[in-house]
Amino acid sequence: MDTIKDKNYQEELYKVRDELEMFYDIGNAMRTTLNLEEILYVILTAATSHTGLSFNRSMLFLVNEKENRLEGKMGIGPDSAEDASTIWAHIEKNKIGLEELIGVETQFDHLKKSKLNQTIKSIKIPIREDSGIIALTVMEGMPYIINTSIKNL
Repeated sequence: MDTIKDKNYQEELYKVRDELEMFYDIGNAMRTTLNLEEILYVILTAATSHTGLSFNRSMLFLVNEKENRLEGKMGIGPDSAEDASTIWAHIEKNKIGLEELIGVETQFDHLKKSKLNQTIKSIKIPIREDSGIIALTVMEGMPYIINTSIKNL
């Protein structure tokens, strides 16, 4: 029984260590630019990198208080399940870390062409109770994590 507890504690310790390492890497990467778009790119890329929080996609919505709505700011991640498989295989095979992922200038350029990013940027959601789960997360101040398989856009 104690062996199982020790193993669980060790797994949790590794997870926390990896998360702290990710925050350290984000802080270092953010010092390289004052451009908001690049900073957001670094943060969202970290959330989707294998050394980060390991999400397939990460999306950022900002509150427009003047118009009382959420507006899509940026979306990071593969455009399709096929892209996801190819990208993850490449990252794992080559042990690519956050620094390498954000260090490639073409990656940030790719963001401008990304279907996911374009879709997210086009979204504007009124902040009302009947506007769906994303609006409710803002109203309640609680995160919402989608744990389903990746779908084509």
